[in-house]
Amino acid sequence: MTGAPPPAPFPGERPYRADEGHLFFGREREAGDVAALWLRSPLTVVHGPAGAGLSSLLAAGVLPRLRGERGTVAHVAPLVMPADHPSGALTGPTPDEYALIRGWAPHLRAEAAAETSLGRALAGPPRPPRLLLAVDQAENAVRARTTGALRELLGETARRHPTARLLLAVRSEHLAPLLGALPGAPATYRLPPLRPGPAAAALAAAVAATGVRRIAPAAVAALAGRFGRRNDAPVPGSLVQDVAHGLWDAWPPGEPAAGPDTFAGPGPVRWAAAGIWRAVCRTAALHDREPADLVAALAADPGPERLGDAVAATLTDRHLLADGALAGPALTAPLRLLARSADEREPYVPSAADWLDDAAHARATGSPDLAAHAALRALTAADRPVDRLTAELLLGDLARDGGRYADAEARYRQAAQSAETLGRRALVGALLTAVGRLRLASGDSPGAARLLHAATDRTPGVRAPREDLERLFAAGRAVRRAT
Repeated sequence: MTGAPPPAPFPGERPYRADEGHLFFGREREAGDVAALWLRSPLTVVHGPAGAGLSSLLAAGVLPRLRGERGTVAHVAPLVMPADHPSGALTGPTPDEYALIRGWAPHLRAEAAAETSLGRALAGPPRPPRLLLAVDQAENAVRARTTGALRELLGETARRHPTARLLLAVRSEHLAPLLGALPGAPATYRLPPLRPGPAAAALAAAVAATGVRRIAPAAVAALAGRFGRRNDAPVPGSLVQDVAHGLWDAWPPGEPAAGPDTFAGPGPVRWAAAGIWRAVCRTAALHDREPADLVAALAADPGPERLGDAVAATLTDRHLLADGALAGPALTAPLRLLARSADEREPYVPSAADWLDDAAHARATGSPDLAAHAALRALTAADRPVDRLTAELLLGDLARDGGRYADAEARYRQAAQSAETLGRRALVGALLTAVGRLRLASGDSPGAARLLHAATDRTPGVRAPREDLERLFAAGRAVRRAT
């Protein structure tokens, strides 16, 4: 009797993680080049087109190589604030600084990271001889117009840790404004897009890494031909993942090897079309558009003039577009298939996790209205308490950032109730601190004091609510509790 097939050795829509280096193939030379440059250069900028796999390269290609370097500690931080602490309760760092602290000082808990600075977070012992720090998705600073703040954070890090080696990963379309905001002349490295041959070989190597399935050499060549007729044609990583998952799910039971016939028929186009359809449906839902209309535009004229700048930006983020055109010629056949069948296809319905990812990304790229729309949809779609908590926390942050303090207070209070139900006392304390500060800003000192007292009860080791209370006491605006 044949057992269940092993899990697919592909991450799908998300990038590879650092613990998946054993499944990451096709970028060995580039990973070595970037690791060497990072080790020797005070400041390095790595750039590539959408879909080239910058995040995966850093996490699963470069970091595993550096683990063997004696005395070297390397961390990568995406420039996206994690939704694990309300920005209204940050005491030391800004949201971007908090994101870097969480990535570069992973030993710190969220409540500790929220009341320190980047310099102090990196100052604790032991101090490694070589400290390598990377900012992933640095284009978010360009899109959110916060490159000046990022420059200050990097400058402060360099002053406090003069031997640290800094690296920024950015999409090529945002390279020029980022370089213009950085000091000096950093070393640069361009990550080219995947090509058909290496893309097919990488897929085959991941299959072989399972030890139970393999793709015959002749089939690898056939797959490369489906990825592109020209050897230099760009192949977006998302397309490789779509084909890989389709192949894995369609693998005949009991067959250890896939031959050339596997890729000779319509299978690869159908598998790619299924993944593209999910991406298009998510984009359509995010921007209140019809999926069939977006498919028609992509198949005919994918420029921002027809799609609109916001939709084109999201489709670029989903690796369907690059530099205002299709991210690779291999997308053409699946898009034509979708254009013929879009009206008959069932729309993909985004999950709460999809909406939360979109909300966090939109917030990081300076699109608060789009982020709020996605967070509200996440709240509607959520069937897990943790997803509802995350959505309410994000909505509270967005309302506070927009100056809608009554809305922010209501969202934070709802998030605190969810966190209480989940037993996350530290987060409850942070949310109560955020609400207390909002009460204080509205002139309600007694209400603020009650909330800050409640926060200290839940998180007695956290300084923020205690220090807020001490300022109230010193100003005569609150009375100490009897003990």
